[in-house]
Amino acid sequence: MASVRLDLNRNLFPRYPFQSVPGRKTSDCIALRRPCPSYEPPSLFNLHPIFTPLIKLRSFFDSYAKSNVSGINERELNLYGCRKTRVGNTVADAKMNSRQRLIKTLNGEGTDRVPISLYEFDGFYDDWIFDHPEYVEILEYAEGKTDKMYFWTPSDGKPVLFYGVIEEESLQRTMWKEEESTYTKTVIETPKGTVCSVSRQDSGVHTSWTIQRLCKNAEDAKKILSIPYEPWQPRVDSFSKLDERLNGSGIVMGDVPDALCLTVELFGLTRFLKMYMMHRNLVLELMDFFHERILNYLRHLLTEGAVTVYRIVGPEYATPPYLHPREFDRLVTSYDVDLVDLLHRHGGYARLHSHGRVKRALSSLKEMGVDAVDPLEPPPDGDIELSEARRILGCEVTLIGNVEERLFEVGSKRDIERAVKKAIEEGAIDGSFILCPTAMPLTTPLSERAQENTIFYIDCGLKYGKRQARSIEFRNVNI
Repeated sequence: MASVRLDLNRNLFPRYPFQSVPGRKTSDCIALRRPCPSYEPPSLFNLHPIFTPLIKLRSFFDSYAKSNVSGINERELNLYGCRKTRVGNTVADAKMNSRQRLIKTLNGEGTDRVPISLYEFDGFYDDWIFDHPEYVEILEYAEGKTDKMYFWTPSDGKPVLFYGVIEEESLQRTMWKEEESTYTKTVIETPKGTVCSVSRQDSGVHTSWTIQRLCKNAEDAKKILSIPYEPWQPRVDSFSKLDERLNGSGIVMGDVPDALCLTVELFGLTRFLKMYMMHRNLVLELMDFFHERILNYLRHLLTEGAVTVYRIVGPEYATPPYLHPREFDRLVTSYDVDLVDLLHRHGGYARLHSHGRVKRALSSLKEMGVDAVDPLEPPPDGDIELSEARRILGCEVTLIGNVEERLFEVGSKRDIERAVKKAIEEGAIDGSFILCPTAMPLTTPLSERAQENTIFYIDCGLKYGKRQARSIEFRNVNI
């Protein structure tokens, strides 16, 4: 199958809403559903006196929307010339469950309070978190108080590599222990030779470090490109089962890497940057290789009914100081826009995840039409405050963040309250916001300070999130 990467010499994005991108169908862009706030179409109402009654009708609906938001939906609001970005007490007084709250937030609608996320605690740590009482206590306390965006990935027992089914004998893993560490060696047989990697996981730390990468040079990269491709099409029964189990406590969230993510992880970031300078065409060939597989995998999941919000990971590898913003557009924007469009065509949502210094990349994310961005780290870990992110991204994008994980580990309760209050006050103004840490603790045993701070984070989210929902009034935005 030919690569679908966009040609960067073309105009990547529509200048106006619903204008097609070269090489795409107009319907692909219509799936974005939300009009661009900077576009102001000429008003027919002002062209001829015959439209005077319509002007009065529009004025009536504007007034009606301000006084009775619950009586008119977002589509109707857009039709009559105003957009609902937040609501006042009319919606805040109505109790919602977590599923309703999250969906309304992603749609830019008013909610009874700001949603509160425990991030990786919901699904990502399922293979170990329930074995540790200090974590279970947090989960039990959070029940009914936080809003789950529960990580989900399918599995079917087949040997899979890079979203393709492979022969079982072509993938071998060997594990051994040395002191407090467990090592895993992975050997892949390809038509052009063998590649291997080694990872290490330390006792009490529930993540691993790759200490030897699959690709050390261009020859190894060519071996990866020689791997035959049989698309992996797993069953998605587990999606509907998880969705049913969550009921009103949250929504299922898919998780996919982008082409840059898989390419960088072949080499490690430092070697990747050198490869990109010296073997640019080979790097782009690898990205095309992965992009085709990721798109086919995601398309299969969506077609089979696993339609929800998907977290897209990988763009942080192309943010400053590693690469210039123009390279971000080449390596991220021109690829990830296909994932965003695919999700929108099926009614899903795109949540783009990128740590680090993202300020200069946010305008590109907005052009891609992403629905949400996380974690938007403030200085010194990142380079942007939520208020500035809102100014760049506008009211169309849901902000997710930005309480830093290190505060749970070393901060005081006062630090937690200050960070939560600031995040909600800045993030929930003029658009949708989900309170979320930039990451979650993953060591065992969890310290008493981290446990208490995590519980206090939930309390502060409830306190300030409800207050913010009541304080922000409906705004009428002309388009």
